[in-house]
Amino acid sequence: MKFKVNGINIVTTVANVSSLVTSSLNELRSSFSFGNANGKHVVGLDVQWKPNYSTYNNNKLCHGNRCVIIQLLYLDFIPNSLKSFLADQSIDFLGVGITEDLAKLRGDYGLQCGSGVELGPLADRVYGKHQYSRYGLVQLAREIVGLVIEKPASVVDSDWSARGLTTEQIKYATIDAYASFAIGNKLLGGNN
Repeated sequence: MKFKVNGINIVTTVANVSSLVTSSLNELRSSFSFGNANGKHVVGLDVQWKPNYSTYNNNKLCHGNRCVIIQLLYLDFIPNSLKSFLADQSIDFLGVGITEDLAKLRGDYGLQCGSGVELGPLADRVYGKHQYSRYGLVQLAREIVGLVIEKPASVVDSDWSARGLTTEQIKYATIDAYASFAIGNKLLGGNN
């Protein structure tokens, strides 16, 4: 699917079988060009779950104009491509609440992540202020990259465990993952 976010055409793939995860991650990796100031690639990472489920349903990844939504509940197995992508030390994974997200992915699915960076504290360090750590993704996106994120309750509270996500869910997930990427890319001085 394609969505326009902040003037950028983003291509999103929903992967609910292991073979599609592998091909989607290969496409995402092929979009890498130059790294950030530290020589690393920036990938926005977020997870989505249904509130009454104890495990995460969807892992969302975004780099540049490519996003992948991985429906973890439906994978026949966790592919090595996902394990190696998340463990790749040349990638900085950025998000809000990422520390907890990565701990949950590790506990629920055995997925280890090489480098997770919290966006709020990073913004505090970059701008020399102490306000961003208490911001959520919506506020950070508006303040740092001028992206307005709408969170309609009908989508936020919808069934994220469904095998076939709706267009609205996919768009919402794309915007969330893209926002994490865009904020992280700006803060880390990336050329991605």
